[in-house]
Amino acid sequence: ISKLIKKKMKNRISLLIIVLYTCSCSVSNIKFEAIKPAQINVPTNIESLIIANRTTPTKNNTAENILDGILSGEQIGVDKRSSKDCINALKFKMSNSPRFKLISTESIEFKGSGTSEMSKPLKWKKIENNLKDFDADALIVLESFDSSSRVMDLGTRERKKKIDGEWTKIIEHIASLNVEVQAGWRIYDLKNQKIIDEQRFFDRKIFENADKTIVLAKMGLPKLNFAVSQAAILSGEQFFYRVSPHYILINREYFKNLKNIKGFKIKSDNSNSLFINASRYVSNKNWREAVKIWKQLINHKNKSVASRAYFNLALASEANGQIDIAITWINKSLDLGNKKAKIYKSKLEKRKLDEIKLNQQILN
Repeated sequence: ISKLIKKKMKNRISLLIIVLYTCSCSVSNIKFEAIKPAQINVPTNIESLIIANRTTPTKNNTAENILDGILSGEQIGVDKRSSKDCINALKFKMSNSPRFKLISTESIEFKGSGTSEMSKPLKWKKIENNLKDFDADALIVLESFDSSSRVMDLGTRERKKKIDGEWTKIIEHIASLNVEVQAGWRIYDLKNQKIIDEQRFFDRKIFENADKTIVLAKMGLPKLNFAVSQAAILSGEQFFYRVSPHYILINREYFKNLKNIKGFKIKSDNSNSLFINASRYVSNKNWREAVKIWKQLINHKNKSVASRAYFNLALASEANGQIDIAITWINKSLDLGNKKAKIYKSKLEKRKLDEIKLNQQILN
């Protein structure tokens, strides 16, 4: 009985420490959406586009494609099915692009090498004949697709596992399945009849499994079909990030109260209550009301209080897409000695560079 009481007391103390730590924290986190620029600048005249697959081999390339699969140890049909997963992943992402309009064309398909090597560019006459019923500015083609995989023994690791109510050290063997996908892409500018991007990309996805023997660890790895499919989806998504601006979630810290300020008594005025009220507005994404409160505190006699208000005003400006104003606010917070402001300023400067690039990619 005494052991049980001690255990319960220990758990309660641990819980109390966690609660006290949570209550004493002066910062919280908020997430908001932003648009990140693409890695490359696609000409602004291109707005609508079609995506097509060209990984099915021509009759002349069929024998070479089969031989390539045998030599690499691939299962028959894995790359063919996974190339469609790659295309579908790109289409899904592109359907939510803030820049491009995707034209749905399930029937458009071209034939190519069927291997990792890209065929010669499509002839413009052939493109015109296949796309005559569509009014598109560009054609994105998956020109080549190939995968390779290997299973590896990563050795052992020690971890604790509860067995019959007791924590016991056990040795686990770790196996991995490494899948690499090679995808070759071209973007054809249909109006100007020129290729504006042409490149092969290598994407890798690693799957791990641990068990009491290496044989069991390897048996627990995903099937090759599934693994290559997942790597292909990753490859399609990565190409989307290369060519299209895209929505991202940004996670930022802000000051929710005035705790942990050296020499400042929270009960000396109502400024802490104001910060708490503002944090409630932030939780509901009501930035306007939160800003009204923080602006009341930027001239506070305590520099740390004022610096936190400036910091939060920078956050509100960034959340509303006003990066220049956010940098102005964060500089004021930095001048008042806010240590977190230096890190935040570097993030805002990165956002500023992204905004410049984004303005080159999206016409307002």
